[in-house]
Amino acid sequence: MAVNRVVIYTPAGGEVSNVSASNGSSFAQVQAKDHMTYMDDISLAPQDTVTIEYDVTTAAGSANLKLDQTPTIGDPAITYEY
Repeated sequence: MAVNRVVIYTPAGGEVSNVSASNGSSFAQVQAKDHMTYMDDISLAPQDTVTIEYDVTTAAGSANLKLDQTPTIGDPAITYEY
C-alpha cells in the first residue's frame, strides 16, 4: 500500500470547486502562501485506481490554464478533459 499526497492548487485569481475522489476521500482546504489548495493523502494498493475530479475557474482575461503533475514511473495514463 502506498500513500500519495495529492495537492490541487487554485490558479491565481481563480478558484477550484467540486473536488471529489472515486474512493470517497475528503480533500481539505489548506492555505499555502498566496494560494488556496485542496489536499489529501490517498492510499493505493498496486492494483487500485482512483479518479479525482474537480472544476477550475480562471480569472477573467487570464491566459489558458496549464496543468502540471509530478512525474511518475512509466505512462501515468492521465486524461485531461477541457
